[in-house]
Amino acid sequence: MLLPSEGDFRKLLAAAAVVHPLVSLFWSVVLWLTLPRRHVVLWALLASVAIALLDLKVIAPAFFPQVAALSFWPQFADHLMWGACAGLGLQYRRRPEH
Repeated sequence: MLLPSEGDFRKLLAAAAVVHPLVSLFWSVVLWLTLPRRHVVLWALLASVAIALLDLKVIAPAFFPQVAALSFWPQFADHLMWGACAGLGLQYRRRPEH
């Protein structure tokens, strides 16, 4: 995404190591600010489905054809796993202290 014509694996890996966490952080902040306090894991999973469809069916084909060319279902599963982890993390952080 940052280096579309780059062929050096190390440079591509370094760029991916920057892009992927930043995109994940962006969506994490969006969820943190918008998800309701109840049933947070379920809402996070549902949000990750919407994010996956937006990322993979709208944004990637328009701006990142290399990503759009990848198989959909493994990327979709990655989004779902991210959503589950984000939801569990938010649920843990929002729990009342005893």
